[in-house]
Amino acid sequence: MYCLRQEGLRTQSKKATGPQGLRRLVGIFFFSVALLFSGWLLLGLFGVVPLILQFPGESSVRTHASAAVLFFMFAAWGFWES
Repeated sequence: MYCLRQEGLRTQSKKATGPQGLRRLVGIFFFSVALLFSGWLLLGLFGVVPLILQFPGESSVRTHASAAVLFFMFAAWGFWES
């Protein structure tokens, strides 16, 4: 018969130190940057800020959506198994 062992459970009350703490800090940083890019995307949809960056002599640059997704993926790695 399978039995759950209580001694294997840990509480997360202590702050993570070492690599886990650094990884969580990186996750928080990338999450906040991703929120900034998401805010830019939402404000651009309502016409408050420019949705497309225009540089003279270059084609239009649309980085807000892809940057938001990229930084959310980095943030997910930072919070993985924490």
